[in-house]
Amino acid sequence: MKTDIKKYDFKKDLPIQIEVMDLSSLMLKHNRSITIPHRTNFYHIFLFYNCQPTHIVDFNPIKIKSNSMLFVNKNNVHLFDKSSKYEGRVLIFTDDFFCKTENNRTFLHSTIVFNDLFTVSTIQLEKSKKEFIDLFDAIEKELKNETDKNQHDILRNHVHNLLLIAERLKRKQGFTELKKGANLDY
Repeated sequence: MKTDIKKYDFKKDLPIQIEVMDLSSLMLKHNRSITIPHRTNFYHIFLFYNCQPTHIVDFNPIKIKSNSMLFVNKNNVHLFDKSSKYEGRVLIFTDDFFCKTENNRTFLHSTIVFNDLFTVSTIQLEKSKKEFIDLFDAIEKELKNETDKNQHDILRNHVHNLLLIAERLKRKQGFTELKKGANLDY
C-alpha cells in the first residue's frame, strides 16, 4: 500500500513568514496531522525543555534529551511521536522570510545546523539554555509589536543570531568538519 506524504505550506495569513509556537499546544491542536509523516516548506527550530521525546526525521528516530534543540530542514519528512510528551517551543520560518540577500541565502543553505551531511542537528543546551530562551522570547515579543518598516529586519537578525550561536555550540559539541576536496564536491 502506497501512501503519499502530505506537504504543508506556511500559513498564508501571516504577513511575515515566521512564527513561534508552544509545543504542547501544537500537539493538542494538530495532533492528527503532525503525528503522521509530512513535509513542510519551512524550517523548524525546536527548543525542548524538560522532556525526552522521540522525533522522527527522514524515518530515523531522533531521541531528544532534556534541554536541547533540534533543527529540521525544510522538505525533510518528519513526524511527532504520539506517545511522547513535548514541552518547549518551536520556531518556524521560510526562505522568503530569511533570504532577503544572497548572503542570507548562502548562510542559511550552508549553516551546519541545517546542513549536516551525517545527521539531523541536535545540540545540548547545558549553560546556554537561558540564552536561547531569551532569543525565543525576543522573537515572540517582536512578533507582538505593531508592524513597521524595521520589524522584518529585527526578526531576521534575531533568527540569524540564534543560528550563529547554535552553530558555535554545535562545533563545541563535536561537529566533524568535512575536509574540502574532490570527494566532497562529487
